[in-house]
Amino acid sequence: MNNSVLSVLNVRVFGNGPRVLVLTQTVGADQSVWRRVLPHLVVHHRVVAYDLVASGSVSPASYNRERYFTIDGYVDDLFQILDHLGVQQCVFIGQSFSSMIGMLAAVRRPQLITKLILFSASPRFENLPGEYNYGGGVFNREEVLSLRNALVTNYIDYAYRRAPPLAGPHQLPEAVQDFSHPFFNMLPSIALDAFITVFGTDLRDMLPWVRAPCVLVQSGFTCTPATSYLLEHLGGPTTVRFLRIRCHMPQVRRPERIATLLLNVLEDN
Repeated sequence: MNNSVLSVLNVRVFGNGPRVLVLTQTVGADQSVWRRVLPHLVVHHRVVAYDLVASGSVSPASYNRERYFTIDGYVDDLFQILDHLGVQQCVFIGQSFSSMIGMLAAVRRPQLITKLILFSASPRFENLPGEYNYGGGVFNREEVLSLRNALVTNYIDYAYRRAPPLAGPHQLPEAVQDFSHPFFNMLPSIALDAFITVFGTDLRDMLPWVRAPCVLVQSGFTCTPATSYLLEHLGGPTTVRFLRIRCHMPQVRRPERIATLLLNVLEDN
């Protein structure tokens, strides 16, 4: 990625408040998943939104397999964006894999990331049985292999099956379309690479070095194994906010509620 990073990753800046917020989303989706939340945030904040390179909204010509086969390329993209914009400090709002990007960025440049707000975060998404004894993930090995096989066999069918449920049940067609469109536009080869990167990333050893205050946001009423693991191992002050919204993309299903949560969290310095 070069000096065109702002245009390549569709970087957009909203508002002119004193505090900078960086909005990111899960792999495959694009910044449009935040569009119903954004108006609530820009009143008092400057908001930076962009698309991960593994999104159907980014030209496949910008994808470099060697660069993005690990999480490092994604973290470097974040640094390039913020450096180009002259951002010296920011609050990072991440989701799923992009939460990993934020945590690793907070380790490598702790002066840049002053706070983390992470939805559906995990330091490793695949559980490790037996002697490895790690249960802080979201999927077991059989589930990961099944998902990968579905992706490789028929990507369009995989996208149709995966995207709407991630947005949540009983969702408005417009919201599902916003969320699903980038998935359907991804090249299957890039989708597979992103899948391998997501499930191949393991940040467990890095967690004690994440010293920025962190707010973990999750669905349900009790901590998931991933949240419990992060609470135990993150190096900075960490709290949990629970949502009565059972879906992976709550900002699509209940944008007003997510906006209220974010504003409340941002008020807690």
